[in-house]
Amino acid sequence: MTDLPRHRRSPGSWLDLLVSVGFVLGLVVPGIALLAGFRPAIIENRDPAALPTVGVDGVADGSFFAALDRFVTDSFPLRTQAVAIQAAIDYRVLGGTTNPDVMRGTGDWLFLTGELRPRCDFDVDTLLASVDEAATALERAGKPFRYVVVPDKHSIYPEQVLPGSAAASCTDAQRARLQAGLQARPGIAIELWTELLAAKQRDPSVPLYYVQDAHWTALGATVGIRALVESLAPGTWDDAEVVVGGDQRHSSDLAKLIGLPRVEVVPRVQMRPEVTPNKRLIDPGVDITNSRDIPWFTVATDRPLVPGRTLFVYDSFFATQMTLIVPWFEESVWVHEGDLFNQPEIGLVLPEFDNVVFQRIERSALFTDPASDLREVLGRLR
Repeated sequence: MTDLPRHRRSPGSWLDLLVSVGFVLGLVVPGIALLAGFRPAIIENRDPAALPTVGVDGVADGSFFAALDRFVTDSFPLRTQAVAIQAAIDYRVLGGTTNPDVMRGTGDWLFLTGELRPRCDFDVDTLLASVDEAATALERAGKPFRYVVVPDKHSIYPEQVLPGSAAASCTDAQRARLQAGLQARPGIAIELWTELLAAKQRDPSVPLYYVQDAHWTALGATVGIRALVESLAPGTWDDAEVVVGGDQRHSSDLAKLIGLPRVEVVPRVQMRPEVTPNKRLIDPGVDITNSRDIPWFTVATDRPLVPGRTLFVYDSFFATQMTLIVPWFEESVWVHEGDLFNQPEIGLVLPEFDNVVFQRIERSALFTDPASDLREVLGRLR
């Protein structure tokens, strides 16, 4: 009996088969893992989408399906690896980032897009008029006021911005006038560019800001804390009570935003390490979203302190360094500027205070009205 001819697969046919099998496995295996409850870690700087609840309205207007799509996308196995690969290609090969909120600088440097392309709702003169209004109202009641603007990272490290990556911004154009205006108000305002640039010049190797994070380091913040403490209570600051030693590991926010998490190692800073502040929380009476709570710290020590109770209206630059600031103040109450802006009635439930510190990062200064934010606080003085 004659054998039937055998058909051999060509190399191309085998390749087609392998691709087909790989494609099926790529769909089936992650799906099985998803049903089994496996969830990947989200490497971007945000919370993963939650499984939405079914509702008639959500089904009708399509919001349920959109939320479900976000949940499945965030929960799909191998998603983290895919995001990391895409981010690495964009960052290391194409020279860009996967997130429009982040811009490349020189080398490994990253900048927040909102810093290089900020929003300015008014000019420096209008801002300073608001600062003066708040200061005058508080000073009439015998309560010192300090307005603090933290310089943007690129204004201290302009050489790390890629040439042509951002046009001259509204904050860049008005920075000199803002500095001059703050310097002209030594009793109510603190200008930090001069001291930070001097610290950089003394030792360029000292990291005053993170390379891949939008904030200043503890070493950079120390410059601002010293200026604030000495402004409110001259003679209180003591360099000997600032302990620098060891390493501090910091998860950089801009690196997470582009899907390439990075831990930066900088010198560890401790302020008055033997001082342990007492902390309690104030019930704001409303839901707040910019901060977790409103803390109220008290400090008991025989060391000099800024006396009285100080109200801090702050943003993330003071928030990240709160543990370094608190040991220098007899009492301090902390309200996030965003929470006070959204819920001004918070000002009505705060305890009595002796000093007020209002802090903003440079890129937010020209759309923040201090007197307006403090209107309920100031109203209690009348």
